Amino acid sequence: MYVLLGCAVRLKVKPHADINLSLKPFGFILGSVVRQPENRDVMLVALTVMAACVFAVAFAAVGLGYLGLWSRSEFFPQTARDPFMLSISAAFIHGIAILTADRVRARRIGKEDWFASVGLVRAPSRANYIRIAFCCAVMGYISLLAWGLMFQGVTADLFKGTLPYVLLPATTGGFYAYHLDNVELGTRPASRLWEIAPQALVTGFFAFAAAKVGFGFIDAPAGIPDVVALVSVLGATVGASLAWYIPTAAQSSRRDPLVEARKERMSALKTAALKRFEDPALADKWLNQPHPALGNRLPKDAAADVESYEHAISQLQQSQHLVLVPSSSAEQPRLSCSV
Repeated sequence: MYVLLGCAVRLKVKPHADINLSLKPFGFILGSVVRQPENRDVMLVALTVMAACVFAVAFAAVGLGYLGLWSRSEFFPQTARDPFMLSISAAFIHGIAILTADRVRARRIGKEDWFASVGLVRAPSRANYIRIAFCCAVMGYISLLAWGLMFQGVTADLFKGTLPYVLLPATTGGFYAYHLDNVELGTRPASRLWEIAPQALVTGFFAFAAAKVGFGFIDAPAGIPDVVALVSVLGATVGASLAWYIPTAAQSSRRDPLVEARKERMSALKTAALKRFEDPALADKWLNQPHPALGNRLPKDAAADVESYEHAISQLQQSQHLVLVPSSSAEQPRLSCSV
């Protein structure tokens, strides 16, 4: 009956829905699948790494400028304060983009409307990345305007000159969702180069294009090659640093249901042993002694798989008299059991 009920619920819901929500009204008490709405630690550290990389590159550019290798333009960083401001602006603008992408992705996942289904297999939806990029472009434009208004008044050039740079937060948000999907679906590229290079190249190219177009809207000399080159390098740095950190961090912080299930079985076995012996010392001793019915495995190790775990629970429930005796050899004690 339970199997038929589970199959009936499974057929009625989407392939990757949480069936616990449908089974609980029938009296089933199951552990719900908890989804993290945000990857806050991943985002925070990623932005810190990215800001540090931007600062290092911009600081190196200031140092090269003092060598007199070329005639610096007025828009090129002049003092040690400029790299600091560049890193803060990058963290602010790309941080808004990453936060926006994470919120949109989490919301659509909660509605079971993020991944495409190919039979019973989940697959990424390319259209979702376009939606993410558009949302991040809108929020990025607002954050770019807010940052610009901190240093100048409201002008038409500000609104026009800022517009090309929306490609950068759009790229960051789209790749952020792409990396998280690869981690969840187990489709990360085999080579770290193929994971980092695309975002670095795309972000660097869009930074180059934005700088070439953006400076055309303001009263600046045509070209400004040193500034365009610096913006391009900083864009590539932003993309490379985020692509280097986010997938690896997301992979390491991902929940493993199998590990959690093993921990739950171990906890349940300890509770059952304590209830059976009514003595923590005896329960712990039983958990750490090989048992013939378990293939001479320790009961605590039997929790690693479901079948052995059930055998261990069965030994506790079916045994009328459990007597713990020390081993006559130097090996671990054995369990003497009379039923």
